[in-house]
Amino acid sequence: MPAIPCRNQSFLIVFAVLLAWSSAGAFSFRSGDELYMSGEFSEDMMLAGSTVKFEGTLWGDLLVAARTLTFDGIVDGNINAAAQRITINGEICRSLRVGAEAININSKIDGDVVAFGSEITIASDTYLARDLAVFGSEALIDGEIGSDAYIHGGIITIGGKIHGNLKCYGGKISLAPGAVVMGDFEYESQDKARISPEAQILGETRWKKSTDDRKSGGLAGWVPPPSGWIWSLIFLGGSIILGVIAIVARRDGVQLAAREIRSNGAVAGILGLAIVIFTPLILVLTAVTIVGVPAALAGLTVYGLLFLFGKIIAGMAIGMIILGWWRREGKISLGWSLVIGMILLALLYKIPFFGWFIYLLAWAVGVGAMTLVFFRRRRVPAAADAAAVDTSG
Repeated sequence: MPAIPCRNQSFLIVFAVLLAWSSAGAFSFRSGDELYMSGEFSEDMMLAGSTVKFEGTLWGDLLVAARTLTFDGIVDGNINAAAQRITINGEICRSLRVGAEAININSKIDGDVVAFGSEITIASDTYLARDLAVFGSEALIDGEIGSDAYIHGGIITIGGKIHGNLKCYGGKISLAPGAVVMGDFEYESQDKARISPEAQILGETRWKKSTDDRKSGGLAGWVPPPSGWIWSLIFLGGSIILGVIAIVARRDGVQLAAREIRSNGAVAGILGLAIVIFTPLILVLTAVTIVGVPAALAGLTVYGLLFLFGKIIAGMAIGMIILGWWRREGKISLGWSLVIGMILLALLYKIPFFGWFIYLLAWAVGVGAMTLVFFRRRRVPAAADAAAVDTSG
């Protein structure tokens, strides 16, 4: 597959720049239901699929959106990944950022690690040279952490060696017999941590009793359900107006994105979820430098546009599906698809507890579909240029 150079021509290009994939040159984008990568690669790579397994050597950064990711290779760069299940066994020469329901890390990592998930395991053979930050329901830390560790979870078990300070916030916190904390151990919980007599804490131990009375520390407790019918009607009307503007301005692109959801919705959702999760982290890291402040502000603007248009594309795709059931023959109206889809989504957003999840899913699927269409449309001219060169030669 030819490399895809990125130039600042649209808001999706700006978004790709903020993902730091094009600042130094070209990168590869590959998608499919099952991707098995081996061999050597010398450019940054983006993979999207249901099942992704990487066993090769990559001289650059790796971005993955998948249902299942297994990494057994070597990356001389960073890995950013979002999936339902992630297993990291290979070597990473820089940092790792992952989000998944289940995460298992058994690897040598020269940078730091940030992990978001339900069940997170840092296995005993893991060596992390820098900091560790974990946010999950259950966290098991058995590996060796070269610097500080920050763990936020419902059930936290520490069995490895922490060379720096350890800070924990959770419901149940335990230090197993093999645990070693070279620095201070600070934690906040309802009850005192269970510390094995064989565990070693060389610094101070400080406990703060948690004052959080929420019954659940999960995501549902952090994200309020959509509410307020007046505001809902205002946002619905605004979304329909923006959708009409998008249809008038870029009818072909909007139609392709909606069709992408209908034909490849799972991959679009996984890719979009990765973009939705990792973009705020990248913007924060970009903004810590004076030079990066303008880029971070521009990225925040782009993120807002993606927020608006992502759910519009998803709503349009839903409307096309509904009209397709009703009208099996003839052309389907994009305008009516937009109106029907956005009204249905507005009603689904009001479902207690599940409303915020439907909102996030629609946003992610729409953003993923726009990204897939963008890269596929850029890949066609690149292939045409290559064919023209071969013909002229």
